[in-house]
Amino acid sequence: MKMSISSFSFYLSVLLICLPLFAVSVSEVYAQSSDGSKPTKQAIRKKSEKARKKKKPKRHVRFELRSRITTKYTNNLFKVRRAWENQFSIKNEPGQRFEGLAGPEDQVSRVAIDARMKWKLRKKRSFDVFAHVDYNSHLRNPIANYLFLDAGIAYDISKHDHLQLYVDYIPNRFKKNYKVQIPGGQTFKPAYYFEFEAGIRYKRDWNKKWSNVFGYGLATREFEAPFTNRNRTAHRFTMQSNHDLFRKVDISFGAAYTAAFTPSGMEFGVTADRSFNELLFKTKLDLDLPKHWDVSAGVKYRIRDYTTNVRADEARYARKNARWSATFEVKKRLWKRGLLVLDALWMLNQTNKDDNEIDPDIAGYRVFSVGAGIQHKI
Repeated sequence: MKMSISSFSFYLSVLLICLPLFAVSVSEVYAQSSDGSKPTKQAIRKKSEKARKKKKPKRHVRFELRSRITTKYTNNLFKVRRAWENQFSIKNEPGQRFEGLAGPEDQVSRVAIDARMKWKLRKKRSFDVFAHVDYNSHLRNPIANYLFLDAGIAYDISKHDHLQLYVDYIPNRFKKNYKVQIPGGQTFKPAYYFEFEAGIRYKRDWNKKWSNVFGYGLATREFEAPFTNRNRTAHRFTMQSNHDLFRKVDISFGAAYTAAFTPSGMEFGVTADRSFNELLFKTKLDLDLPKHWDVSAGVKYRIRDYTTNVRADEARYARKNARWSATFEVKKRLWKRGLLVLDALWMLNQTNKDDNEIDPDIAGYRVFSVGAGIQHKI
């Protein structure tokens, strides 16, 4: 009996000595309610949840699928000079410039699907895999139909640093009918090409209102015979700055430099070299308006300088092209996952040379288009 009382006294003394050590944690866990009454169990639950999250970061996977269907009218699908816009009906015989083409005006329909799988690793950190399929069909000129594919991965290096790798691919696309030399004269044949581009983008968030994006892309375009002299390899460097001016107003500024190289070959007795350097400047304004309206407007200016040193190549020697384009887009949320999209484009390409025999893709031209579509998040 004495041994039991002594043991009980010893344990009770140890408990009283150690009680102050637990006083702080107990007072934190058993928080008082707002009126100072009895402790709340909600405080205990929140404390345990925070501790659990710190020990094991929550990981989850999210899959997103979006579709977009649009149609637009364009007045100059093949980007020809104004003097040629009325010649599609009289120069469409075999071997002529506009063989197989209905005209510069057309209605272009586009069906696109975007898929994204996102793994959330931790707070503001994720890993993404994305894919994009885009098919463009033409009402009057089905020869111009083509498929565009895009895929890549994105990873958050840190809370403020983001990296993206991507590849773009066009399997087969009609460009134009180009002139070729044949025994006894010349003729026109359709030119088709495939294009592949791979690149990297890096984004840095300096704060909640300001970020920068830097990118590099390597693109190759290869034509079917007899137009392999038009093959090109292009290196593109891009930079963009995004600013959140106000709560619902965003503005961005960007610039790009492209160096494109093409093989040199004899064409009609002249060494043709279509290599060029290009500078692009752009700006865009986005407005988030009340009642689920979004409006954006952008302007781009591109100047292209052909680098050939062959004076006999009059179509490209000392040639400079300048192109202006302006875009306008309106989005209206119709239901929880659906958007109505309206857009318009105006483009003007100018050149310092006026020659009716030069390639259509480097001549002066004007383009106007307007379209509408539905975007749905599945």
